[in-house]
Amino acid sequence: CDSNDRMTIWGLAQMLQEVAQSHSSTSNVGYFDLMKQHKAWVLTKMYFQVHEMPYLGEHIKLKTWARDYDGLYARRETEIIGEDGQVKVAVSAYWVIINFDTRKVLRLNDIMADFEHHPEKATDRDSIQRLKCPEMEDTDIVDNIVVRNSMIDHTSHVNNAEYIKWICDTLPGADKSVHVPIKNFEIHFHTETHRGEDCNIYCKAENDNNYYYKIANNRATSIVAKVII
Repeated sequence: CDSNDRMTIWGLAQMLQEVAQSHSSTSNVGYFDLMKQHKAWVLTKMYFQVHEMPYLGEHIKLKTWARDYDGLYARRETEIIGEDGQVKVAVSAYWVIINFDTRKVLRLNDIMADFEHHPEKATDRDSIQRLKCPEMEDTDIVDNIVVRNSMIDHTSHVNNAEYIKWICDTLPGADKSVHVPIKNFEIHFHTETHRGEDCNIYCKAENDNNYYYKIANNRATSIVAKVII
């Protein structure tokens, strides 16, 4: 939780990884199942629709389901439900499976053939379309991060929740005790970032509520994102 005793959005992102892993394991396509075949799940897109972040001590329920897949992308929906029975946060996520050795994306047709799917959507998005960010200049750099061991996950690259944390640390009011509530958070993962790489964080405001982000490592753009507060 943050200093307002509310769950952080990067803390939620970490929780969602565990939930997705646990649910995938029930259909024999979890982490350990895939690693036997030198394969691994990797996130490509996430969209958070936030009504209210859960508070410290609140009992929440997480409901998740596989929505569908189109050959390369598997779509997962998740709802975080509060004690009052209302949806506090809804999340849509796109996952792919890569060959762990070559890092190439694999087709899902055979892997997902026996996975149970439900067509309902959790968020207000039918799909997560390509995010078009404005051009970023050196004057838009708001921070620089050197990737350390603690930022790397079991797929040997920077964990998705780390990027979200970096962005939140540069939002308006991040240097104050009061955390600015986030209404929507959309992030697209483009290129893996590895241990020891240097990352520039770019930010450009569309207006007082909408912010575009780009994080670039030594080689290419790692992620692009849009945050609405």
